[in-house]
Amino acid sequence: DSLIDLVCQAHESAPVVVGGDFNALDYGEMRLFMEAAGLHDPFPTDKKTYHSLNPSHNLDHLLLSEELGARNPRVVNGEMLSDHLPVMADIYVR
Repeated sequence: DSLIDLVCQAHESAPVVVGGDFNALDYGEMRLFMEAAGLHDPFPTDKKTYHSLNPSHNLDHLLLSEELGARNPRVVNGEMLSDHLPVMADIYVR
């Protein structure tokens, strides 16, 4: 609820991007959060970001307010920087 409040408050003056490890194993939980905060996820729900050695969970998200879009959303594979794989996208105003 606190994050929803922060996102809604920030969105009053500018588009919003929220990214991070949400630790939500159930994507339904993420959907409820996104609806309440007015955000969308440009990634397919089947992306896997955790654990970086053998990704099997979709824990990391890059969420955008509705006036933003994303080109080339991707999970970055390669050099291990963390136990999570980073997510990236080219973000633009629609």
